Amino acid sequence: MPAYRALRVTRWAAVALLALGAALAGGCGELYTNAVDPYSYRAETPADVHAEPSDPTVHTRACEYYLLYLFNWGNAGYAAVMRGAVKDRLHYLVYDPKFDESYQSFLLGLYVRQCTLMTARVGRL
Repeated sequence: MPAYRALRVTRWAAVALLALGAALAGGCGELYTNAVDPYSYRAETPADVHAEPSDPTVHTRACEYYLLYLFNWGNAGYAAVMRGAVKDRLHYLVYDPKFDESYQSFLLGLYVRQCTLMTARVGRL
């Protein structure tokens, strides 16, 4: 094999290894990721509304899904989680929310699920 071809093959191998290393170190999820992170959101507290001891606590989740980081569907926003908390209750107010973010990733981001989780109290207006 001529020397210039061996040099070209070596360069391509170095570029491929560099790209693979960047993908693995770039937070793409490597082989599997399962993380939960706390978030905050400014909302009413029990002191701002007239909270009752009988007000129920709700747990809601809104998720967004990614396929190869090229296609995504769903809605993992705060508004989607809030709508989920009061979907069956008319004239109710969400107060004292606590948010978390949950991520699951498989095989370098082949499939990713990102969810916003909320625990809050719901009271009457």
